[in-house]
Amino acid sequence: MEFLANVAAKVYYFPLYKEPAQFGENVEQMADRAVRMNAENGRLSSLTLKSGEELAVNGVFCLRDSVSLAALIPGLAMEEGHIAVDRHMVTNLPGVFAAGDCTGRPYQYVKAAGEGNVAAHSAIEYLAHRGKK
Repeated sequence: MEFLANVAAKVYYFPLYKEPAQFGENVEQMADRAVRMNAENGRLSSLTLKSGEELAVNGVFCLRDSVSLAALIPGLAMEEGHIAVDRHMVTNLPGVFAAGDCTGRPYQYVKAAGEGNVAAHSAIEYLAHRGKK
């Protein structure tokens, strides 16, 4: 969370548990739940909350094992029940990266940490190339 707070102007945090957490001034802990990701012109634009409120966002990091991976993002390619990625953790959707258990076996913390690192670097490279266009 601290990393995101350092690179983003605003971070919305949707905790999985009710314990209050302390973060920087630009992190808003949400009591509501996100129910839909919305896109405009093929790009993520906002989240719709259970209350009907819409939050403008530029990115989303999901940690939720109760939603089917196939239903997470429409059009996301699946392979044997897992999100299909290449060695750079790139999915079939531009700007969407996946890492860890959702990409398949082995289900290990070390694998998830390593793939998360690769995905983060791939996302940085993707954003850097988008900025040059």
